[in-house]
Amino acid sequence: MLFPSDVPVWLLILATCLLLAPIALSLTRTLTSPLNAIPGPWPNRLSPIPYFYNSAFLLRQAQYLTSLHLTHGPIVRLGPNEIGLSSLEDIKAVHKIGAGFAKAPWYDYIAMTEADRGPPGLFQMRDFHEHAGRRKLLARGFAVSGLRGAWEGMVREKARKAVEGIGRDAVDGRGRVVDVRRWWMIMASDVISEVAFGKSFGGLETGENSTFSDAILRSNKINMLALMLPWVYNLATHIPIPAWTPYFKAHVELADIASVAVRNSRADATDRNIFSSILSQGEKANDEGTLTDQQILIEAGNLISAGSDTTAETLTYLVWAVLSHPETQKLLEEEVALVEEPMRDSELEKLPVLNAVIQETLRLYPASPFPEPRVVPKGGATFQGYFLPEGTVVSTSPWVTQRNAEFFPDPERFDYTRWLPNGPATNSETSKAAWWPFGAGSRVCIGRHLAMMEIRMAATLFFREYRGAKLAPETTEESMAVNNFVISHPAGGACWVVLPERKA
Repeated sequence: MLFPSDVPVWLLILATCLLLAPIALSLTRTLTSPLNAIPGPWPNRLSPIPYFYNSAFLLRQAQYLTSLHLTHGPIVRLGPNEIGLSSLEDIKAVHKIGAGFAKAPWYDYIAMTEADRGPPGLFQMRDFHEHAGRRKLLARGFAVSGLRGAWEGMVREKARKAVEGIGRDAVDGRGRVVDVRRWWMIMASDVISEVAFGKSFGGLETGENSTFSDAILRSNKINMLALMLPWVYNLATHIPIPAWTPYFKAHVELADIASVAVRNSRADATDRNIFSSILSQGEKANDEGTLTDQQILIEAGNLISAGSDTTAETLTYLVWAVLSHPETQKLLEEEVALVEEPMRDSELEKLPVLNAVIQETLRLYPASPFPEPRVVPKGGATFQGYFLPEGTVVSTSPWVTQRNAEFFPDPERFDYTRWLPNGPATNSETSKAAWWPFGAGSRVCIGRHLAMMEIRMAATLFFREYRGAKLAPETTEESMAVNNFVISHPAGGACWVVLPERKA
């Protein structure tokens, strides 16, 4: 018997109403939402599941967003309370400084500590004033001149070790085939760990990647669940399912590893890191702004999470793109062959082919095509003639604009000449505005100059050392298809390359 026979009928009716009321309320809100006039697939009005499925299960979030915009236009319904925007005018309106579009509540879930424990880091901050203060503080260590002065030699040495490691892996008896992606991952992890912690993970010496990468992957997966299905995330945090535990503990693992940054940031530390210079500059300037130990831990973890896989995947797709275009490869090899030692980033920055190749790689294969959700501020906002009430989430993705034929003719084709001096994209303010692989507005990636230094040096050394390298037969359009789950990565998980025969 489902219910005891002595329960009054009126009580059963009341209980049923209480159970059904939230469902009815949610359905009513969905059916009467002012967002219903916005074009898009009808299932997206009712649930975020289609968007979540394409993002988390098919790993095709950026492609899904692009297909929706191609079908429905510059504004599209992504979920019951989420809208996608793709026009440059709308993107500028959302991301311009002072616009009032705060980061979505999802960012609260991705702190480097457990929920409700500790303050947010720069990446997670939703408060504009708090973010401005922290960014000003951290910017001391990430200026181009400061990075080159403090870290250029280290980056150059680690890039050299990575290229040497690629050569060691290419055993003659196996046809000199090597996975370059593996070494770019190791290199990027070692660089950013030395910058953040004062001591690298040591992967370039052992030939093995850090366990940190696995923790980042698990963290990204649980973050996506929190973004799109927060009620499932909240429910899952209270249900002890052993298979889910590693995902929910990923943030804590990252924080534990990042704790070494606190120790090495202080004046008496033997292994100094970027926070050492930030703190010392603040003291010299007699600045009241500083960082607590917990804030250093969180920011160090953020640096590792954001600065390892992204750089490695960019280098992976750069190698893939160049080796897929022999004429481009020949010109790049000739250009970098003339680089004199010691290699200087300021000189590499002047190389036209190298930098055009990097820009085109970042256009076609942005390492983080994530749509950066923002919340419509009080009073609402109007986009493409549609009024969005306050609290509506709006999402914009660099992938969508950077593969838009309106801004880049023949957008699916890799064409580095777009970015040469006097090239069509270089001379187009619209094209330059549509290129934003590092983010936009006040939230642009603070570590972009470090990433570019790594990419320039590693690419120069690779194409100088291994002239005539070719793609291995197992590296195909299918294996290099872009899967993306916050960060882009090749579907095959590797980029196999055949190196030229060793010189006698």
